[in-house]
Amino acid sequence: MTAYTVFTRLRRRNQAELDHYGKQAASFLAGHEIKWLAPFGRPFEVVEGPGAEGVALLEFPTLAAARACNTSPAYQKASEHRFRGGDYGAMIVDGAASERLGSPTGDRPLPGSQFKRRYGRQLAGWRRMAPSGP
Repeated sequence: MTAYTVFTRLRRRNQAELDHYGKQAASFLAGHEIKWLAPFGRPFEVVEGPGAEGVALLEFPTLAAARACNTSPAYQKASEHRFRGGDYGAMIVDGAASERLGSPTGDRPLPGSQFKRRYGRQLAGWRRMAPSGP
């Protein structure tokens, strides 16, 4: 089942290190089946919690494929430059979990209109309380 890797850039500290990391991307991504759903630089909105400077979302065919990319020696070596260049967070999300759980409460899948009816007011309240985006 599909899996996702979510990267958040909280703060840049050294652009030269980030540039070095970026130049290595083609080599450490080679051989991994990745679909870039939202690369860094795309607009995003913080609707809850602390802000970030950037967000990237990658899709992998399986949870194992996402883990393999993240733990590959080439990626681990290149990521040292990313760590020196800024403060980042990364997480792998099992996309199959949403199919098993259905709705956010885990009871059953909800079509979009039912989701909006059930959670719309709550989501609108969260958006009003969230800090403004970058």
